[in-house]
Amino acid sequence: MRKYIEKIAVVLMLTLFIGMTGCSKAEDFNAEAYMKDCMDARYRGEYKGYADCLGISEDEAKKQIEESFEKSIAAQFEVSDGISEEGIAAYVEKMREVNRLAKYEILEAAGMEDGSYTVKVQVEPSDVFQTLEKSAGEVSSELIVQGKTESDPGIFETVLCESVQKSIDGNTYGSPFIVEVTVTKDDSGVYVLEEMEMDRLEAAMFPGE
Repeated sequence: MRKYIEKIAVVLMLTLFIGMTGCSKAEDFNAEAYMKDCMDARYRGEYKGYADCLGISEDEAKKQIEESFEKSIAAQFEVSDGISEEGIAAYVEKMREVNRLAKYEILEAAGMEDGSYTVKVQVEPSDVFQTLEKSAGEVSSELIVQGKTESDPGIFETVLCESVQKSIDGNTYGSPFIVEVTVTKDDSGVYVLEEMEMDRLEAAMFPGE
């Protein structure tokens, strides 16, 4: 089942970032609170602060973020075959579990001359993705012992989901360190956490191999 281990690596190389909408309350903007609201909505499923910032309901905020996350997951499998819609849905739930492993603390923000803010975020890196290939190898070996082969229906999604679960179960954290990200103000005066900045945080909390 080596090819499935390789396919898992390809899937996980693709970004899991989902865009965060800018805060419309620029007149009394609090960069630390905005950063916490974005992170809590993205990783902890806590939508109230993010919804208040946007002036929408919690249900609307939840729908916006969850639909974006599901689309980002589905897009990963455009480069892969051998997985059903049910398998993708199961993988989405596993990746929500991965999100909940995120360890971060918003420390402080500093205003810049151009109106932007730098925000210090302390993170503790999870090794969940660093152990995925090893987990996939172990799961594949277990399935081979059970008489499973690569041609069996649903085998790729089985290897994928069970490998992620194994790495979740064995997750450990590295030493905490600080990442500085920038929250910028666009031409309309709305503060935005750019994709590149969120990508850096994601990579810090969930480093690959």
